[in-house]
This record gives sequence, structure tokens and C-alpha cells, in this order.
Amino acid sequence: MTNNIRIGVMPLEKDASTCFELPNCKHPGAEVEILKMVYRLIGVNYTIIDVWKEFGEVYDFGAKQADGNWSGMIGLLQKGKLDMIGLSMRMSSEREEAVLFSYPTRVFESIFLIAPPSFTCTRQFIFNAFSRTVWICIIVTVLLIYSILLLINYVKIKDYDKEKPISKMFIDLFATSIQSFTVSSRAFLLVTLFATFLLSQLYQTDMYAFLSAPLKYDIPFQSIKQALDVVEKKKMYFTAFENQTLLCTPNNCNRFEQVIKRNPVRRAYREKEITEFILFELPTRGLRYQSAIIFGNCSAVLLSLHLSVLSSLD
Repeated sequence: MTNNIRIGVMPLEKDASTCFELPNCKHPGAEVEILKMVYRLIGVNYTIIDVWKEFGEVYDFGAKQADGNWSGMIGLLQKGKLDMIGLSMRMSSEREEAVLFSYPTRVFESIFLIAPPSFTCTRQFIFNAFSRTVWICIIVTVLLIYSILLLINYVKIKDYDKEKPISKMFIDLFATSIQSFTVSSRAFLLVTLFATFLLSQLYQTDMYAFLSAPLKYDIPFQSIKQALDVVEKKKMYFTAFENQTLLCTPNNCNRFEQVIKRNPVRRAYREKEITEFILFELPTRGLRYQSAIIFGNCSAVLLSLHLSVLSSLD
């Protein structure tokens, strides 16, 4: 190892790749800032190497091959082309046999990115204040009240003029006003009006709440277990980079393997290809699996951070 440490990086972000090529960039990113601070303190020179430009490597942190050698960034480190990898990568017992990790600076999680989900708001949003069952009850109640009123009017008209033809009787029945009847009928009308007033106030309150609340997204799953169910039913599928490892916990590793056997992972070498899997592949859209907190440009477009509602317990 020379006094000039060769540090390999990947330009995963456009801003970061533009920034680390500039010697005086104010905000080069978390990894580069840590490297600058450490090497400034110990007084050692270093050079940041873009492995994609220098060696033509694809998105590959390092995977152990059948012959025992490593691919990607770890492979470059083993071959002596790099002295250090300047990226945050997942620690594993297999990788620890080949490289020496620094103190962990990040926590890796399982994050799913999907195509932009649609809003749950429909064109019939005016009916969303009440559920379908409530609307059916309201309609049945109105029809029942109207039928009772018609029955009351029919009895009174029938007793008033028994010799009138049935056709004329039905015309008078629908034309008769309830105001000409007794107090008992008016009391029934008052009860109906009061119930209508309460119902209208409840509807108005619910509509105000519905219109003022933020729109919700129709996300196909709310947890990793539900995501596995969706993939198992082949409504969606996983897509990942060629040598990317799908992380799992002891609670769901067996389920992961079973689901992937039934619905294999679609893999690609470039982020553009991954994005095409997610957005343009039909008839089912892709579901990207990302095993880190920080991800590329497409993640911010595909799924905003405040929509990441996956349960951490899964």
C-alpha cells in the first residue's frame, strides 16, 4: 500500500458523482465527507476513483463466485486495484472473510419501491362520506317512509270518495299534499324533517373532514408479509440488480425463498432497466427491492418517504 490511498466509489447519484470530481465541493456526500475528515486528521493523501470509468464495473458491491473469487468492488480490492472501498455496504459473515469493515456508519433496512400508486379518491367522491351500507339504509328508509305516506293518503282518499275510478284515485294519491291532513300526519312529517336535518349535518361534517384531510394512496401492501402475498399471487414481482442480495429476517427468510421460487426475481445491471421493470413492464408492474436507507434518484420519484409505511417488525 502506498502513501496515496486509492478509494473506489460508484457514482450512484448525479449530484454526488458531479461533486466528488470537483476538489473543492462543499457538500460531497456522507461517505466522502467522512473520508475527508479521517484522512485530514491522520495526514494521509488519498485519491477517489470512479470504478465505472476506470474499470467498467456495473452496480456490484461484491458477490462470492463459485471459484472462491469475488466480483465487483470487493473483487477490485482483492486484485489490488483499490486500497479501500468508499461506500456503505452491508456487513455479512461471508464478506468479513474477504474484507475488513470499518465501524458501521449506517443502518440497513429493507425498503420497497413501487410505481406511483393511484389515489383512493374516486369520481364518486361525493358518496364517500358514508359507506355503501349506510347509503343503502338511507335509500330503504326514504322509500319506506314514502310508502307509508302513500298508504296513509290512499286510506284517506278511499274513504273520501269510494266511487272514484282507480286511475283517478292514483293520480290524486300522488298529488295530495300532507298539509291537508291531521295533526298525527304532521307529527310524522316533523320527525322526518328532524331526522333529515341530523343526517344532512352528519353528511356535511364528514364531507368537510374528507375534503380537508390529505389524499391517501392506494398502496397494494402495508407490510413485508403483505408484499410477499402480492408477489406470490403474481400480481407483482421483485426486481433487483444482478448481484444484489435480498435481505430477510429469521421470521420471513423461508417465506422469501418460497415466493421467489414461484415468482422469480427479474434482475438487471442498470438502474434505468430497473426503472423500466417497475414503470413499463406489463401486465404486472415491478416491485423493486432495495436493501439500504439511501437510494438513487428513481426512488424519490417512485415512492415518497412519507409513504413508506412498511412495518419495521416484519
